[in-house]
Amino acid sequence: MPAFFCWKSGVHVDSVGPSVLPPPPAMAEKSSRPSRKSGSNTSDPFRQYEESFVATPDPWTEISKLEHGSDRSFASTVRSIVMNAEPAQRPGFETKLLAALERPGCTDVGARFIGEMLALIGGAKTVAALAPRLHQPKTADNARYALEPIAEPAVDEAFRAALGQLGGPPKIGLIGSIALRGDRAAVPALAAIQKNPAEPAAAREAAGRALERLNARS
Repeated sequence: MPAFFCWKSGVHVDSVGPSVLPPPPAMAEKSSRPSRKSGSNTSDPFRQYEESFVATPDPWTEISKLEHGSDRSFASTVRSIVMNAEPAQRPGFETKLLAALERPGCTDVGARFIGEMLALIGGAKTVAALAPRLHQPKTADNARYALEPIAEPAVDEAFRAALGQLGGPPKIGLIGSIALRGDRAAVPALAAIQKNPAEPAAAREAAGRALERLNARS
């Protein structure tokens, strides 16, 4: 009997009888190929995404580093989060903003931006944190801008307490904020400023305008 090989079964048949031969090279098992190491993440897109996400800087930290002309992408992210925050989320975001403001090396530009965000969602914690800043000429304006829209009686108290500690433009700005908030409890202090010849003319005039506005509301 002539010999032949059955490629499908892998059996060689000849005059002696069938014998099993190894399959041709094309049919070698895939397992003989080197496999990727189990710990490799080169083919795992989800792992790569996770690693890139972890490596992304925290926008709540980056906003304290803002400078004029610097990248505003992190600030835009924070602004979007704050403006779309649900009431229940605001205290948590307020805490993050205050932490960024207190971060060592917080820039003036960063502090101004953080103040703008606190004006949108700030509450009692913001008042307590920013009230001392009203007494310093360098930080008074940023603190005032952040506190002015906050509907807390403690803001009026903080403004009145700072009124006697400031001079120049910061004091004039504070007088204007008191008038905008309609704080009639500040009338005696404003009247004293208006009548005090030792006060600069600009401060006396600002106090007079504030008194007119407050008296018109009564």
